[in-house]
Amino acid sequence: MSSNAPRGRPSVCTPPTRPKKRLKRRYGSEWRFRAYGLSAILISIIALAVLLWSIIGQGYTAFTATTMTLTVTVDPALVDPGGKRSPDDLRAGDYQGVARAALRTSFPDVKDRNELRALYTLLSNGAGDEIRDQVMANPAIIGQQITVRIPVASDYDMYAKGFAGKTPKGGESRLSPQQIAWFETLKADGKIHRSFNVWFLSSGDSRQPELAG
Repeated sequence: MSSNAPRGRPSVCTPPTRPKKRLKRRYGSEWRFRAYGLSAILISIIALAVLLWSIIGQGYTAFTATTMTLTVTVDPALVDPGGKRSPDDLRAGDYQGVARAALRTSFPDVKDRNELRALYTLLSNGAGDEIRDQVMANPAIIGQQITVRIPVASDYDMYAKGFAGKTPKGGESRLSPQQIAWFETLKADGKIHRSFNVWFLSSGDSRQPELAG
């Protein structure tokens, strides 16, 4: 005898929701990981840019040097008193004396010994090196006039770079008003220049601040 009781509807199978939630969480974790990584890279780039800007802003003057143009007479009595023209004799010449003589010619009114000593402070201790290099390369210029560009002393270099009242170590400037006036006279005559500091590359270990940068 058949039963007339209604049969139940077949159940509809729905996919479980837990795997979907786990997948969604995983995607969310991966997105956050990527976001954190990109943020860290961006922060590092910004920090590096700030550091470079700080270094360039504070130290760019080391890459420039203040020089002056002088017309010098390569006096044989100073650079080769023996007249042998040997490399050793030429290398030992008094090229700083040649540069000083050129300064005296540029300022003929300076006669007093103390004033001359103050005038000579315009010259870097390495001022004669450029003259020596030219003489060593071509001894035929001995006895002639040549034009050279030589570095000024560190106090004047700092003055030219805008650190008017300071020495390279941050102390008070040793420049007198007269020394500044001499420097400004050379500048007005177009004999003071600012250029790339080639001595920074070749004389980085020099004891002279204007040469080492």
